[in-house]
Amino acid sequence: IGGTYMRLFLKDPSFKPRDPSWFLESLLLRWMQELNAFTGDRTNNGGNSGESIGDELISSQGDIVEQLTSAVVCLCKTQDNLCSKISQWGYIEKAIAFVHRAVALKLVGSPLMSAIRLLHVAASDKENIEAMAIVGDAYGKGGLVDGILIAINGDPLHKDTGFMIETLEKIFVAALGDADKAGIVPGNGNGFEHRDTYSASPILEKKASVLEADQTNPSQ
Repeated sequence: IGGTYMRLFLKDPSFKPRDPSWFLESLLLRWMQELNAFTGDRTNNGGNSGESIGDELISSQGDIVEQLTSAVVCLCKTQDNLCSKISQWGYIEKAIAFVHRAVALKLVGSPLMSAIRLLHVAASDKENIEAMAIVGDAYGKGGLVDGILIAINGDPLHKDTGFMIETLEKIFVAALGDADKAGIVPGNGNGFEHRDTYSASPILEKKASVLEADQTNPSQ
């Protein structure tokens, strides 16, 4: 994949591929194709193939997806300058959309956690955090927090709840820093509202202002 043997790379993640950017791009493209295959989507851009997927194929795809996800995570950790490519190439939005789709289709094992793992490593980069913040409406519906909370709140709780909470914490800390010092309090939805002036990202500030305006003028 991308001129690199993925299995060999996973055995020694410190190995530097000939073209790390191409390797990451190829991994993410294949990763998205494999995730789409879980939902019967055999194309990269969507659409329904109308094919059903048997248990044996799902198991095989799960193994491939886990390897692809692990390769992306390792590459982003060892080549941290590449991490921002995840949002630049549109995979933050795709990963969040897949979280919602996986929960709706009850694909809460490997498919769901692969998307969560990608978002977890992506949260190490500010540009990726900005991309996460603009997904969903002003109250967070359809966004990352909304999707993860729905995934967690099953009956019983998802077995990987701890990792999902860790992912949310990592994102919030990266986006807001010390929330108490910054003057952030939870909003009525999944967004944030001002307590005082704070130095959060411009996108989060915009969401906060939208929430404030909506709460001030509920009839609009």
